[in-house]
Amino acid sequence: MENSDAELLKYCKDLDKWPGSWSREPEDEEYGLRILEEFKPFMHFLIRQGLSRGTLRKHINNLWSLGGGLIDEIHLDESLRKKHSAKELLAESIDETGGPYAPGLASTAQQESLD
Repeated sequence: MENSDAELLKYCKDLDKWPGSWSREPEDEEYGLRILEEFKPFMHFLIRQGLSRGTLRKHINNLWSLGGGLIDEIHLDESLRKKHSAKELLAESIDETGGPYAPGLASTAQQESLD
């Protein structure tokens, strides 16, 4: 992790473990690292907004779920791993209706929050 990530670690102590937590196979971790790098600018943006710690935590948890959902997508279609950068996969997976289905969520309300 870069020094600029110190601020992120104040709000998400396990951030460096995210790619491993999403992984099903060894190559997932490398792709997960690239996804995480795409999330970091948004996480810094959220921190600068002055949100309450609880609201910030909810958004950070949603990003973790989104990362897991993206890794699930590349397992459903392995060609995505080769054809798409993490940034492209993220952009193609999110639209005006929300993000990908995240099977690890406990409720419809959690999926709606992610969206």
